[in-house]
Amino acid sequence: MTVLDSEMMYNFCGVNPQDCDEYYVAVCADSLRADEIWIIKAKDVDALNRIEEAAKNRIQAKDEESITYSPEQNKVVKAAKTLSSGEYFALLVSPDVDKIANVCYEAAK
Repeated sequence: MTVLDSEMMYNFCGVNPQDCDEYYVAVCADSLRADEIWIIKAKDVDALNRIEEAAKNRIQAKDEESITYSPEQNKVVKAAKTLSSGEYFALLVSPDVDKIANVCYEAAK
């Protein structure tokens, strides 16, 4: 996984770093894989809404892109999960999405 800096996060994912108090956004270094993880603490409710919209747009773009090159990766994209708790938001795109989601749920307790 490649961890994105603020500029790359904005350019690749459409997330404005000014909407984030804290963030960890990583994409798979292998461009043929759809894996991606976002864990973001939004500055406020409006910022959270913009981050959720960026995630929706990102998943839609990944869906359209992956359907043409890899039905297997498209299944991974279609199984993506978004989680939110208070000002925290997560986007999980991985073949292990359920395991990662469970870790996030446990950490949020």
